[in-house]
Amino acid sequence: MKTSTFHTRWYITILVLVFFLLVTFPVKAGTVNGTVKGRNGQLKRYVRVELGGPETQTIFTNEHGKFSIQLSGGTYIIKIVERNRSMEFAVDVPQGSESIEVPFDLKW
Repeated sequence: MKTSTFHTRWYITILVLVFFLLVTFPVKAGTVNGTVKGRNGQLKRYVRVELGGPETQTIFTNEHGKFSIQLSGGTYIIKIVERNRSMEFAVDVPQGSESIEVPFDLKW
């Protein structure tokens, strides 16, 4: 009888620990690869990319107007900021995706 109770408590402890780890450390769903271009197709170098949604973060495009970020699944608002101008884009990251390519075409 005591062994059965011990095993039951052990299994419950393991399940609680696994649940805690899954909630605390979300699994990254994939990578969002973005390219930011201006109105005439010119690449926007070193502009700020603000991420809002299940995760928040700020990064910058590289010298080729590109950025890459790993995210868990969900809907994000990606705000591109250059000087005193900004534009927001809604991006859906599918759960379990590996990599998605997203173009960001600005009005300026």
